[in-house]
Amino acid sequence: MAGGQLLDGKRESLFRVDPETLTIIGLDTTDGPEHQLWDERIKLALDEAMVLNIMALGVREPIVVVVQGKGDSRVAAVVDGRRRVRHAREANRRLIAKGEPPLQVPVIAEKGMSEQEQTLLSASLNEIRLDDPVMTKAAKAARMKARGSSFAEIALAFGVTYQTITLWVNINSLTDTVKRAISDGVITPTAAGQLAGLGPEEQKAALAELLAESASSGEKPTVDKAKDKVRAKKNGGMTQVSPVPQRRVLRRIVENGAEVLSEDFLAGVRFAIGDLNPKSVKGLTGLMNTRKTSE
Repeated sequence: MAGGQLLDGKRESLFRVDPETLTIIGLDTTDGPEHQLWDERIKLALDEAMVLNIMALGVREPIVVVVQGKGDSRVAAVVDGRRRVRHAREANRRLIAKGEPPLQVPVIAEKGMSEQEQTLLSASLNEIRLDDPVMTKAAKAARMKARGSSFAEIALAFGVTYQTITLWVNINSLTDTVKRAISDGVITPTAAGQLAGLGPEEQKAALAELLAESASSGEKPTVDKAKDKVRAKKNGGMTQVSPVPQRRVLRRIVENGAEVLSEDFLAGVRFAIGDLNPKSVKGLTGLMNTRKTSE
């Protein structure tokens, strides 16, 4: 294809305007659900991550509007992009308060649309979008990290928290078996993320045990159960896991009993709840091996 033909095609006018000049039906007007451009999204709370994202990167996806009314009563009513406009307005308030110039948003004005077409376009543009699966997001985040972006920068780009990006990068490092389990919905990303510190075979074994327990209980593997499996694998397969309520009580004993209880006793409690590797306690591994032999 010749270079001059690359952008040949129908041209549309793209404007950049102050988001305050656009009209969101039902928010900037008294219209209700009877109006073809009223949408429930105007009731949603602002998303802090989205505000920060726009402050840093601006609005890149054009807002679609239709011009309604005549003369001085003409308004550019938003068909698609209500949340972008609302968040851009909030971003500008903060930028102005900091003495920085406000942002403008890109706008495309549709002409000659009937009320029915406006309703169909508004619903279509809002509902037809496909959100990436979590493993796709994880792979993208990991690539961005490998190319030098920080966790904070990636979080800003995705509009999520730092902790979410950390989780995504962790689950992207898991074996294909665990990744498939996440994609299939049999284990949550958060629970699977606990397995990231294990080797490939240990991950496979821990997942199999979790899924076996899940099959018998009818519930998805929890974060606590995944943590218990990780502790067991790191302790050479030995674990003494008490029910969660008891484990919490024992953990409080460890946290609050340092002044009145011996170090040996506290070490035993920590081992019992899976917080202590037996190899880190001098003589404990040998004692346990001796006990196993005598049994």
